[in-house]
Amino acid sequence: MSAYEALKAEIRRLARKEAKALFDGSIKATRGNKKLLSDLKQEVQALKREVLSLKRSTGRAAQERPAAKETATRERITAKGITSLRVRLGLSQADVAQLCGVSSGAVSHWEAQRSQPKGEAVACLVELRTLGKKEVTRRLEGLRSA
Repeated sequence: MSAYEALKAEIRRLARKEAKALFDGSIKATRGNKKLLSDLKQEVQALKREVLSLKRSTGRAAQERPAAKETATRERITAKGITSLRVRLGLSQADVAQLCGVSSGAVSHWEAQRSQPKGEAVACLVELRTLGKKEVTRRLEGLRSA
C-alpha cells in the first residue's frame, strides 16, 4: 500500500467518524420527534372525540333550554330580579346557570352587578319568569339526566 492510498484511507475513515458523530445527534432527535409526534396525534384524536361528545351533550341541553325569544333582548333584567327569581323558584346559582347554559360564576356576577346577562341568557331568564317550581324542577332533572 502506498503512502497516497494509506493517507486516502485514513482521511476516509476520519470523515466517516466525523459524519457519524454529526448524524448520531440528529438521528436521536429525529426518533424523539417521531415519538412526540405520535403522542401528539393520539392526544389530538382523544381531544377530537371529547369535543364531539361535548357537542352532542350540549346539543341536547340546548334543545331542552327555554327557547330564545326575539323580544327577550328588550327585557329588563336586574340583579335584584335575578336573585328574587332564584329565591322564588328555590334554585341555586348553579341550577340557574345549568338552565341557562352559562357558568355559575356568571350568575354570581349578574347578581353582584359585575356584569349583565346577554343574548340567550336574557331570553332564558325571561322564560324562567313564566315558569313555576314544578316545571323548572322537571327541566333541571331532564338536563341532569342527559
